[in-house]
Parts: sequence; structure tokens; C-alpha cells
Amino acid sequence: ATGLPMANVLFAGSPVGLMVLPLMVFHQAQLMACGSLASRYAREVD
Repeated sequence: ATGLPMANVLFAGSPVGLMVLPLMVFHQAQLMACGSLASRYAREVD
């Protein structure tokens, strides 16, 4: 579910790991930030 097979097809012949790793780290940071914001907003509603 990381999209690496599709990245291998799109970027054949280039170091895919070096391109995908920053995106994966950024996406994980997005998920954590949105999770904390969602829990804060849920507490405000109650």
C-alpha cells in the first residue's frame, strides 16, 4: 500500500527509494498532525 510498485513502473531506471522515502516521511507527518488536530476538534465539540 505504499505505491512502490507503481513508482517502479513510472520511474524505471532511477533510484526510486530516494524519491519515495521523503514522500513517505512527509505523509506520515501529515497523518500524525491531522490526527492530533482531529482529536482536539472532537474534544471542543463535546
